Amino acid sequence: MADKKISELTELTTPDGTEELVVNDGGVSRKITQANLFKGIDNTAADATAITIDASENVSIVGNVSLSKTSPKVTLGDSSATTNNLTTAEITTYDGTWWSKLELDASEVLLQAYGTTRLTLAGTEATFNSNVRVGDNQSISSGAGNDLSLTHTGTYSALSNFTGDLYFDQAVASGSTYFRNYNSASALKTCIRAGGTTPYVDLYYDGVIKLSTISAGVTIPNRLLVGDTSNATSATIHTIATAGAINGVGVEATTTAGTGAMVFFNPNGQVGSIITSGVGTTFGTTSDYRLKENVVPMTGSIDRLKALKPSRFNFKADTETTVDGFLAHEAGEVVPECVSGTKDAMKDEGYEVTPAVLDVDGTVTTEAVMGTRTVPDHQFIDQSKLVPLLVASLQEAVAKIEALEARVTALEV
Repeated sequence: MADKKISELTELTTPDGTEELVVNDGGVSRKITQANLFKGIDNTAADATAITIDASENVSIVGNVSLSKTSPKVTLGDSSATTNNLTTAEITTYDGTWWSKLELDASEVLLQAYGTTRLTLAGTEATFNSNVRVGDNQSISSGAGNDLSLTHTGTYSALSNFTGDLYFDQAVASGSTYFRNYNSASALKTCIRAGGTTPYVDLYYDGVIKLSTISAGVTIPNRLLVGDTSNATSATIHTIATAGAINGVGVEATTTAGTGAMVFFNPNGQVGSIITSGVGTTFGTTSDYRLKENVVPMTGSIDRLKALKPSRFNFKADTETTVDGFLAHEAGEVVPECVSGTKDAMKDEGYEVTPAVLDVDGTVTTEAVMGTRTVPDHQFIDQSKLVPLLVASLQEAVAKIEALEARVTALEV
């Protein structure tokens, strides 16, 4: 068949399927065959099938598809039709092992990769079935005005709220909420835990609860350190006061009436108190007669008093100040209850070998190294325990004075 222009053709018939329509444009040819194959050829390459349309109206494209219009659009189905419209559309790629697919239907959009659905868009929800990653300094935001954002800068992560309050809600009544520094799946190293069924808050350090809230208040299972990180003493409550300031421990009463500022208990019950009034403070210890038995008068008090060895001295830590007092072990030989501890006793004491290292925010980056050493276990004296002996000695002395005065008066008569 002789060459013709497309404008000159109205119909092309190939009864035996051997004839082809060839469109030539400057040496580049395109063929349409009886088998509904659209082939692209040139002057050097063999025929290559580009587009195939089969009897079921399926279209197969080999090669790239380019949309070169200013605002290109691909429509799958007829959006204006009321019948015979597309209900499902797919775009699939396959590398011989794995396939990826974009699937669209009337109710949802599925994005699949490596044979697994990764994203589902249905109604007003988007469901991710794999990890979602954004780059450094990029945010995942929520709210009409990006009111809440989650960002990683490459150095640190931040959850930022820009409108209203920020809540962390645990919707499961029996569940707990954890803010933890991850150590392992089974260890709560550094953690804040808020309880579910029991409304508590626990603060953990190195896997141990250090503070808990309870219905009656706050409980500290171990020690409370105020202004101190060295952990050098064994005191349950340890505070460091600034020199020249009254800022160690403050207890304030809201009334001038007698108020128990501090009360002391042991398994036997209350054993002491510190009570403030409008003008002073009373340091009290238990002395109720109902707590005592085998009560007898003191005798020989003057001899015991004479055994005491009051002296003047200065403490090694303050060489400039001389005071009156006793040596604890000597006073303890006369009034044992006025002294605690044992003469020349020693004890093991924890101490800080190297201090903790803090960053610019005050967070401990390297824990302090602690050691143990043997130090003197000093004795202590409560000089108020000497008062009964002093009173009894004075009474005995007064009795002798009065007896002597009576004898003198008798001799003068």
